[in-house]
Amino acid sequence: MRFSISSWLFAFAVAIGLVTSLLAQEPEVKQALPPDTGVINDVDVTVTDVTEEKLNHPPKREIKFERLTEPLKSMLSKPDLKLFDQKFVGKFELTVPPDSTNFSFSSFPRDETGGVPKLAYLGRVLLVNPDFGIPVRSASVLEDSFSEMMKALPTADLLAKDEQVFFSSAKKMEGLVDIFATPRNSSRSKVATWQITILGTTPELVEKRVKALLTLLDLGSCRPMQLQIFKKREPLCEQLREQRKAEQKALQTINAAQEELKSFADFTPDMLSNLRVQQLQLEVDLAGVKARIAACDRLLAGNALKPERRSQVEDVKVAAEIEFSGFEARLSKSNEFIGKVKAKVDLLGKSLNAESQRRVASNKIRGLEQEINAIDAAIRVFAPLPLVDNKIVVQPLEWTQ
Repeated sequence: MRFSISSWLFAFAVAIGLVTSLLAQEPEVKQALPPDTGVINDVDVTVTDVTEEKLNHPPKREIKFERLTEPLKSMLSKPDLKLFDQKFVGKFELTVPPDSTNFSFSSFPRDETGGVPKLAYLGRVLLVNPDFGIPVRSASVLEDSFSEMMKALPTADLLAKDEQVFFSSAKKMEGLVDIFATPRNSSRSKVATWQITILGTTPELVEKRVKALLTLLDLGSCRPMQLQIFKKREPLCEQLREQRKAEQKALQTINAAQEELKSFADFTPDMLSNLRVQQLQLEVDLAGVKARIAACDRLLAGNALKPERRSQVEDVKVAAEIEFSGFEARLSKSNEFIGKVKAKVDLLGKSLNAESQRRVASNKIRGLEQEINAIDAAIRVFAPLPLVDNKIVVQPLEWTQ
């Protein structure tokens, strides 16, 4: 039977209309994300004016001694020639930073036992956080702390030999060095402080011991702690830079994929199954038409057909060839549609994968920024403790019974 061209065109138009209807179901493609600036909250935490050189050479502490003539009376509870010989006393206070409780101890370096280094402590209390007001009057406890601090001094000659001997001996310090922590919000003060008292036979000796003690605290505790904390900063900054690059790369991938997806706005992933069914049907139809043309060729190859019959076979062959061209065109267009749907599926998968990578990088960025901020806070907290009123009072000591 002859297949008319008008019938083929009608069938092809119906098929194209069906596909167009399916394509119209695809929602609009999301707008591309704005490019990342590489700076979080307009503040780049990797930038700092703190350097190892500055930490190693902190500003020299200006110490003002105020000598009083009025004696300080103190009770001698029992006869003690060592104490009785101490004729002068130096008293001063160091202020603990008010934000010393607002940073994470995870930023602290760790010793071989996994704990905070001993040089961070004054006695059994953290130098920058003596909130519990535990007295540090045991000379043996102080000996341990000062010995650790002496080891951490940049040079051993910062302290005179006699001061090294004095602060590394519990026996020599016994009764002559008194250190007490006042917690925050106490009846005496709203800030935490260290109250320090040092005795000596002369005012010059008291001042010398005070300077030695401040040197131990500033350069034997604060400085090395700041340096150790600071050393943890750059590796975290490097990780942060890498994560920012990863986030930037993921954003670029997302934007590129979404821009490319605009050209596939009329295609939806759920069209793929119907298009494949259509493709298979067209391949079956093509095989049938090919067989019809081959049969016509075999019949026309011989001389057994009468002229009238030959004319009919030729008409069938022409109709089959036309039908074959139509099926080929439809199959080509179906393959094109399948290719576009597959391309869109790949782009959507690429975009989703990049979005997942962006979220991971973003979370890591926030975590690293928090760690770096904690490190900066710890460095600030471990700055040399301010001297209350910027002075040290030295006065005569009068023992009473």
